[in-house]
This record gives sequence, C-alpha cells and structure tokens, in this order.
Amino acid sequence: MDSTLKELLKTKINSLKELRFQEFINNLFLICHGDNFVIVKQKHDRGSDGILFNSKVIACYAPESYDLSDFKKKISGDYKSYNENWEKTHNNWMVVYNGPFLANMINHVDSLKSDAEKVGIDNILGLIDLQNWTKRNRIYESLGIGSEYIKYDIIEEAIKDIIQTSESGATLKVEQPIPPKDKIEINYTEDQIEDAIDDFQSYCTNASFISDVLTNFNEQYPILISKVKTDFSKYDKSRTFKERFDLIIKDYSEKARKQDDDIYVYYVKMLMLYCFEQCVIGKKKLLC
Repeated sequence: MDSTLKELLKTKINSLKELRFQEFINNLFLICHGDNFVIVKQKHDRGSDGILFNSKVIACYAPESYDLSDFKKKISGDYKSYNENWEKTHNNWMVVYNGPFLANMINHVDSLKSDAEKVGIDNILGLIDLQNWTKRNRIYESLGIGSEYIKYDIIEEAIKDIIQTSESGATLKVEQPIPPKDKIEINYTEDQIEDAIDDFQSYCTNASFISDVLTNFNEQYPILISKVKTDFSKYDKSRTFKERFDLIIKDYSEKARKQDDDIYVYYVKMLMLYCFEQCVIGKKKLLC
C-alpha cells in the first residue's frame, strides 16, 4: 500500500464516528472473514458489536473526540456486558479503535482482560492490505475511494507476476502497430467482433496509465514483451485467437494464484490488450 493511499485510508476511517465506524467494521469483517463473522443486532447486542470465528466478541470505539476518561468508561461498560453475557461461551474479546492505541489505553484494556486483542488503525490497514484486490476495492468503495488509487498498483503487480519466471537477456522486436479496428477484424470471427470492440474500448480508458506504469519497467520491458509473445505462441494454433487470448489471461492469473481475484484478472486482460494493440500477439495481416 503506497503512502498516499495509506494516509487517505487513515483519514477516511478516522472520520467515521460511533455507529458509522461500527458499521464500517461490520462490513470490513464480512468482506475479510465472510461467514466467520456474525453481526449482532444493535438492540439486542448485550455488549457485542459482532462475533468473529464464533469465539471472539468485538467492541468498537470511535468517539467524536478522544478522551481517556471517556475511553475507560466506554470500554469498561463494554467489558462488563461482555463478561455478564458472552465470556462463558466466547472466551476472546477484541477492542477495535479507529486511531492508534496509546500506552494508557492498552494498560486499561489489559487491566480488564489480560489477553484481550487490541486492534488500532494500523492493524485495520494491515488487515485491508492482506486482502486480494477485489476485496480491497470493495472496502475502498465503501469509504468513497475510487479505483484510480489502486489500478496502478494492480497493473504493476501483474507485470511483475508475468516476468518473474522469465529469463533475462530477452530481445525485443518492435513491430509497427496497425489500426485497432483492422486488427480486430483480422483476429476475431464476425460474431466476436462486437464484444472485442467493447473490450478494446474498455482498454482505451486504461491505456495511458498502463503506458505510464510500463515506463517504470524500462529494463524489464523487453522481457515482458518477449515472455508474452513466447507464451502466446505455445498455444495450439487450431484454436481461435479469442480462445488463446482468454487462455493466456487464465494461465497468468492462475500462475500468480489470483484467478479468484476478479479485479486482478481484469487488469491482466487490460495488459494483454495492450500487447494486442502493440502487435505483440495476434495477426498483423490476413496472410501472416
């Protein structure tokens, strides 16, 4: 996670107060942990803001303004309810705060339950950073953060994943691109052309930033292009271009073990469309 995005996330999360922060944590844990997290209805929570792994009760704290005495009062009350209603069946307790845990806050929580888990803002950011791009994007969208903050990182990661198994010293043969419409008509069957044009239009919205990312890979650019060209040439030429195109996206995503990360797969596709535009893959003329 780059520093700009990290600071933006901190600001967004820190701005969430009381119930809004609890709702964010509920959504965050649902995205990250799925069925292992259960939301407890607020009117009947009995001191629980949610249950994780069927054993850990969470308590959220996000006041309008931080005050140690208020923190102690709120968390002590939460612990009393937890102790009376949950501790016998759920022996783990977690306090979640949308800021950094200070020493006197840690001491107070430990005085209530010595093995309590304390989750502050840096822990929240760390949890987000562990998720795949699709989950991260859902979290960012819930905070009003657009995909423009992450797509650079995704395409950079895809490039690194593709070239990591390549041999150094690859040579690059640059070929003159032809107009995209002409190339689509040469490589796709008539019933595939409309979808191919839609895909290429989607690529056009990403083309400039893909080019920007690739400028950071000057030395490795020939390796990337050679790798894609070689890998694509290995597919059975009796297959249609679209079948081979879909297959290289699938293979690269699976080799990176990110085939279930829809956003990652999407940007691998955008990168392959860049290679298509640059005549790295696909026919350049009808008789080639």
